[in-house]
Amino acid sequence: MLEILNLVSYGAYGGAVGELFQQWEQMGFFSYILPFLLIFAIVFGVLSKIKALGENKAVNAIIALVVGLIAVNIDFVPLFFSTIFPQLGVGLAIMLVAVILLEFFFVREDANKNSWVNYVYFGIGAIIFLVILSKSSDYFGGFGSSWWSEYWPLIIGVVFIITVISIIARSGEQQS
Repeated sequence: MLEILNLVSYGAYGGAVGELFQQWEQMGFFSYILPFLLIFAIVFGVLSKIKALGENKAVNAIIALVVGLIAVNIDFVPLFFSTIFPQLGVGLAIMLVAVILLEFFFVREDANKNSWVNYVYFGIGAIIFLVILSKSSDYFGGFGSSWWSEYWPLIIGVVFIITVISIIARSGEQQS
């Protein structure tokens, strides 16, 4: 029992677990192996699902392997993953807190798919997504450009108008 406590007792990044993670990081586990496995799994899953090349899993696996290896060969992919996934973790934590608070204070009598709480969840999720996208793009030179700073009010206005029109159109469909 004391050995287990000793493994994690050296602080946030200390102890045997912290040293293990540091060794994995030095070996490129987080920068190359995990992004490769993620890309491989997604490409293999998509190819298997759409069956564009038939049901031959070996061909799908070879294509997924090649795509995964090529993707992690370029430094952009590991850098992108190391930027976006920590922000995604923070975004998911914020979403979890929002879900807990909304469900705690606003109990829904019916689990209707069109409940206003679902729209609130979608709105919070969309805002979190846009913030994560913006922060990641700032790092890579996307939204931080002068174009975005000049046209963001127009884009927000267009999105708002489209949202209002879709809400009005859906409410008209439900009444008739």
